[in-house]
Parts: sequence; structure tokens; C-alpha cells
Amino acid sequence: MLNTQVNQIIQKMSKSLDKLRELTATLQTVQHNVQEVLDFLPLCIHTISLDGKITSMNKAGLEMINMKENEVCGLDYMSFAKDKDVLEMKKHWNNAINKGVTTRFDFTATEGNRKFSSCFAPVIVDGEVKKVVGFTLDITNKS
Repeated sequence: MLNTQVNQIIQKMSKSLDKLRELTATLQTVQHNVQEVLDFLPLCIHTISLDGKITSMNKAGLEMINMKENEVCGLDYMSFAKDKDVLEMKKHWNNAINKGVTTRFDFTATEGNRKFSSCFAPVIVDGEVKKVVGFTLDITNKS
């Protein structure tokens, strides 16, 4: 009787393990597909730590600024804006990290006269802002 119970438990565990493997494979496929979409959107998607440093950027964003990810990670996000726009950006940043408010703003790049429209979207976990996701679009040629 004990042998039968042990065998039933082993069979249930084996089925659970098979299901877990199947779900893991499905999750990996979904993650890959989502990453491909995020990489090729004609939009810069970046994450920013609470100290204002870029921690990741999608391929479209890297192409937009002609940099590699290892070159951009660790840079201060505000360093990409002309001085005249930094004060306004800091207001939006403070609203994002201190109040958890998503904000939108425009700025001109430090190099050249490229104009961007961007937003700060705070990532809130357990009621606390953990990081900020930014979405930036080159609007230089928009009228």
C-alpha cells in the first residue's frame, strides 16, 4: 500500500515537472517574441535607475544615438539634453520618482539640433518606485 502511494506521488510529480517544463518553454518563446518587438519598434525604450543612470536601451534607441549598449549604460539620462531643457526634465523626473507620476516632455539633444519627445514612466512595486522606463521618439522632422 505504501508502495502504491509513493508511486502515485512520483507520477503526479513527474506530470507536474513535465507541465513546468512545457510552461517554461512557452514563457521563453513569449519573452523572445516580446524582446524582438521591443528591439525593432521605431521608438527608443530605456530603463533608468533612481539615480538617473541609463541601465538598458533597445536596439532602436541605440541606433537613434549611434551607440552600443555597453557605451550608454551608466550614462546620466539628462546628459543627452541641452542645458536649456535640463531644468524642465528634472521637474518631470522628480514627479516620476517622488510621486509615481508618468510625465511627458520634449527636449533638444546636446549634439546637433535633433528634437525628441520622451516620457518617464515609473515602475512601482509594493507602492515604491523602483526604476523608471523611458520612451523616446525622434521628432526632429515632424511639423
